[in-house]
Amino acid sequence: MHAYVIGEERKHSSYFVCCPGCSQVLTLNTQNEATKPRWTETGSLEEGTLTIRASIWHTPDGCGWYSWLNQGIFTSV
Repeated sequence: MHAYVIGEERKHSSYFVCCPGCSQVLTLNTQNEATKPRWTETGSLEEGTLTIRASIWHTPDGCGWYSWLNQGIFTSV
């Protein structure tokens, strides 16, 4: 898995490549509170401590992969 955080002063979006076999690039809104759904980030991508809440579910047009990113580690559910 690969995660990327985009933004200048504050993080706006997180991008990551979905699970092997899918490999679609997914975007998570981490900035705009008016736009739903919205995720929150803590930790640091560079330090390997990035945590994203809520869970990540690649649907309805995706592969169905469901996961958490906690302390830099994706855990499939």
